[in-house]
Amino acid sequence: MKIKLTIILIITSVIVLAISFLIYTDRIMVRTPLMVQQNPKITFIIGNAWHRSPGSDRWEIAIVGQVLEYGYEVKTGENSQMDIRFHNSMAIRISENSILRLEDSSVRKAHMKLLQGSLFGRFEKLFKDYDIRIQTPTTIAAVRGTELGFEISKKLEEDVDQKEDKKMQDSDANDGATAEEPEPIYETMVYSLSGITELENPNFPDEMVILSYQKKLLVKEKEPPSNPEKMTDSEVMRIRTILNSIHTEEVLFISDKINFEVGSSKILPESHDELEKIYLVLVEKKVKVRIEGHTDSQGTASFNQNLSVERAKSIRKYFIGKGIKPDYLAIAGYGSSKPIADNQTKEGRALNRRVEFIIIE
Repeated sequence: MKIKLTIILIITSVIVLAISFLIYTDRIMVRTPLMVQQNPKITFIIGNAWHRSPGSDRWEIAIVGQVLEYGYEVKTGENSQMDIRFHNSMAIRISENSILRLEDSSVRKAHMKLLQGSLFGRFEKLFKDYDIRIQTPTTIAAVRGTELGFEISKKLEEDVDQKEDKKMQDSDANDGATAEEPEPIYETMVYSLSGITELENPNFPDEMVILSYQKKLLVKEKEPPSNPEKMTDSEVMRIRTILNSIHTEEVLFISDKINFEVGSSKILPESHDELEKIYLVLVEKKVKVRIEGHTDSQGTASFNQNLSVERAKSIRKYFIGKGIKPDYLAIAGYGSSKPIADNQTKEGRALNRRVEFIIIE
């Protein structure tokens, strides 16, 4: 009898514990979504770019596919740029002569500090409490989920007294003293293409400004933020073009030297040298890629969309004929929907007529 009672008690205890665990687990799943840490990764580089780890004073060459961890700094040279993906569709671009430090990158935070240059990006909140913050020498931006651009500039400050002193020194031939070089002061132009962002100047922490849809604000180092202004049409187009060209996937190759007959998907013979170069890269890397076709804006959107797909197919057929396995070559066409340059100029249209090879595996 005692043995039966003991067995019943054990079984009852196990059932109670199992039910409790299921209830507790269910509450956890409902209350806190499962998050997976993704370290930022470099997806695209053009020109010269470098990185350095925390505490190091040595810059090393940055490469596509490189994972960046907490405390890393990245830098671009003249006529250079770098794209970095954080998660999903959240990605940024730092333009030429820029330095960016990843202050914190964790499952709940994305903090970065732009020390010089320019930064543009699409910022996406993973969940309500996800904390996105961008800082420059004059600005702290708390991002709720938006498309933004930051451009740092600096100038030499010469107040009235300094100008008067300089005049006096220039007029006194016997005085060999020279005026001290004025200290540079910083400004940050912040563009908001969409969403809402809270801005403040760290020197004036009690004066916060809300930046919203297609508004801009110049934040000066020694002044509190003023009222935002409306972006001009040309500014909207410029920022939109930059954002359209940011890569959330790793780029193997981009070419604007693969030429076709006008309005056709027939590859011109002059393109074979470029295709041969790309073929050798594909053989060496042994990766699966997506061939993406892009056109300029001449013609209708539907015609350009179909043309971009057909041109991607022609390139895929060319590489299959060279021995690349079909399973390694996917295709996509975007028509004129993702310009990377101004379609109003001949040079811009030529850049927009491009083919991108994106690593998918």
